[in-house]
Amino acid sequence: MGIDNNLAILDSGYFSEENIKDMYDNKINFITRIPNNRKIFKTNALQHFSNLEQIENIYTYGERSVFIKKLKIDLYAKHGYLYLILDPVKKMKDMQDLMLNYDNLSRKTKTSKANYTQLLSIVGIIGIVSSKSITEKEILSSYYLRQSVEQVFGFLKDDLNLLPIRHHNDDTIRGYLFLQFLALIFFIKIRENIKNTYTVEKILMILRGLKCKVFDDQIIPAELTKEQKYISKIYNIIVPKNLGI
Repeated sequence: MGIDNNLAILDSGYFSEENIKDMYDNKINFITRIPNNRKIFKTNALQHFSNLEQIENIYTYGERSVFIKKLKIDLYAKHGYLYLILDPVKKMKDMQDLMLNYDNLSRKTKTSKANYTQLLSIVGIIGIVSSKSITEKEILSSYYLRQSVEQVFGFLKDDLNLLPIRHHNDDTIRGYLFLQFLALIFFIKIRENIKNTYTVEKILMILRGLKCKVFDDQIIPAELTKEQKYISKIYNIIVPKNLGI
């Protein structure tokens, strides 16, 4: 599409050796969460969990305080970075769940004990992988930008009916997507100011009711309703008493 790929932000479901290598080969920088069952994560988490909860590793993200440790790693024969992130609140909840799970085991073998011992050591830790060096302070905000992007695409799919596209010609699809993204920009701009007062659809329906009388030399808009006046005030819309033709 001719878009300059500055950074790809991926859900953990897209983490695979094939996808990682493909992005490196195409020179696309990326951030993604690594599933906890991956060897890369387990090996590094078990090696560094003991010195993760240190004062120098404390960082604040919004109203959360977490421990973050940045590691330079070999990522499928490429240079990459792994961020081990421990949320103390999440750790307590996950540990409780893990303990209940172990207590409910019908058979406690040496293997199961060893596995649960390992899991208890790294419980509450998540891993974020990046192809380029990002500061510990910025890694969470960079990764969670994905949620904002997903919300925007949610507007496209659910509110603006992006899918299904129902077109097969490339030019038609590009034109359709272009118009959809223009509509999305208007949708978000309208939504930014209304908070929980109205939905975007409700605002459009209210303004749709604004009528006018057309004469030979002028147009006279009808008197605004209470809701139309309120919406006009929010968006600084000036409705003149008459318009010359």
